[in-house]
Amino acid sequence: MSRTAEITLPFGTEERTFRLGLGELRAVQEKCDAGPGELAQRIAPIVRAIRAKFTLADVLAGGMMGNWRVDDVREPILQGLIGGGMTPTDAGVLVRSVFDPRPLALEHLQIAFAVLTAGYLPPEDEPQEAAVVAGEPRPARKRRRSRTARSTSEA
Repeated sequence: MSRTAEITLPFGTEERTFRLGLGELRAVQEKCDAGPGELAQRIAPIVRAIRAKFTLADVLAGGMMGNWRVDDVREPILQGLIGGGMTPTDAGVLVRSVFDPRPLALEHLQIAFAVLTAGYLPPEDEPQEAAVVAGEPRPARKRRRSRTARSTSEA
């Protein structure tokens, strides 16, 4: 992951570079009728369940399937490949050969989620204090006393 939202992941037979620049984000948004944050939220429950190695029964019983659609997964992968430097033709051929002929694979959900969120997280070599983890409280900020408060307490 980098400041440019570039991420390298296995797709097909090799490692591929994915990146959603502004143009690619707009293409995803248009195709899916949702912004990248909404798409990530649709996919997040199932990705979390996959990472936790839940069974399909656990996923369904826990309501973790999410509200994603096939294009919510396919389009970020396609546009991410284009943004990562592949020509639209080559990216289309690759997605049609790797993604389209198979039933939706769990790794595709994880790839789409990683591509969608690559720009939201700081690079791994950057201190993590800047990142706010969902569900965790923000660190308390030191309160500075105003000049009026200081002069009143000093009097």
